[in-house]
Amino acid sequence: MSQFTADQSNLDTATRDYLSEVARVKGRGSPGIYVPGNTNAMPVLSFLLGSVVLALGLILALKAPKAPWATAMLVTAIVLLGGWMVLYPIRRAFGGGLGTFQYFDPLHVFESRGREVTVTDLHELSNLNLVEHFNDGNYQHTILTFHVPGKPRTIAVANNEKADLVANYYGNVLAIREEGETDEAVLGATAKHIAREGEPPQSEKLLDLSIREVPDETTATKTGGFALRAVVIVAVAAAIFAASWQLLSPVQDDMIFADAKSHGIQGYRDYLLDERHTRHRDEAKAKIAELYQPLIKKAAAAPDANERKGWTEMLEDLAKVEGLPVVSMTVREEGSTAADVATRQQKLQTWLADSIGSHFGPTFIVFVKAPDGVKPHLEVVYRRDPVTKQLFWQSHYRRTPTSDPITGPQHVIADTNPLILSFPSPAFQQAFFQKTFGTTVPMIHAAPTSGGNF
Repeated sequence: MSQFTADQSNLDTATRDYLSEVARVKGRGSPGIYVPGNTNAMPVLSFLLGSVVLALGLILALKAPKAPWATAMLVTAIVLLGGWMVLYPIRRAFGGGLGTFQYFDPLHVFESRGREVTVTDLHELSNLNLVEHFNDGNYQHTILTFHVPGKPRTIAVANNEKADLVANYYGNVLAIREEGETDEAVLGATAKHIAREGEPPQSEKLLDLSIREVPDETTATKTGGFALRAVVIVAVAAAIFAASWQLLSPVQDDMIFADAKSHGIQGYRDYLLDERHTRHRDEAKAKIAELYQPLIKKAAAAPDANERKGWTEMLEDLAKVEGLPVVSMTVREEGSTAADVATRQQKLQTWLADSIGSHFGPTFIVFVKAPDGVKPHLEVVYRRDPVTKQLFWQSHYRRTPTSDPITGPQHVIADTNPLILSFPSPAFQQAFFQKTFGTTVPMIHAAPTSGGNF
């Protein structure tokens, strides 16, 4: 074969030892031309970029609201990519490679890039051309074209002086070989001497030649390296995935709970709604119960004992709810058959939901309409006596739809405002809060943070 690429460990022993010595002495005393490689910034860039990928990727993965297995897969991809980039310069530095250089001897061209070596066979070299390449007047590199049987081989040399030296060297190699020289080491050292000095050495003893064995034939063994690397990568990925699933799930849980703390009671409830969150469930429940204590104390200020008991028990039950703090409510008007009864009931129900939600906090209590045929947690019944111009109302509280209600007292106020006008009237609103909670009507929060949805 005229050209092949192989790992240095797969080269035949003679070639591997030959190149190792050439690399060690950087071409001094060798029968060929040694061209050192340019400084490569890729290892440094790879390390820095890999570090960024690992740091940012892991932070984003842990914060993502994904299932543990999905997070583990994401972490696996991040670690494989970022880890490979971080390890790349380390593998180059300590991987046992020959280094980065080009080496031209009478029979071969060797291009070494770490552990990888490309070998070009020049046993049947007939001619050599070189073309210098410029960009905006600046020298870039020289392309050497080696004419061998079959397809010509091109090699780029990044130093014009070295490229000229190589071209002169191979011109001398071809000329000396025609003169009958058979010792490839002497032939190469002589050709190099002429290329540098411009004339042959007066004696073979004057040649700079300490490496006297030039491999005649370079070969490489075929191995299952790719298949082995694939198996190793899959095994490493599986190990990272398993470890991530087991080790990072608690970390992800901790981070999500820490974020939940910054969102108050809603954050704790969101944490509890996801059954995958297990490490801080008791703490989240305790925090919710703790946040309800000021509201329970506020309800304890109700003037009537039954009203007080009804609201206190309702809030105590909501403090144990892991999901939405939902309270079903029904408003019912008695003693009227007017066509607009349903409209008035809806208006009062909406006002009660919004005002009570604002009183306790819209994230602590949410009112919904009770399903048909199901007793609500809160039922408000009212009627207006058109003769006495009085408005009566009474509240009923249930812990569950099947439990016996706690019934508050019947309240009454003088209300000259007919029900066909603005309802509920300002007088009723003030009276309801004063008699139910012992306080004034709160400012109602603007939608969508109101206390109910009907």
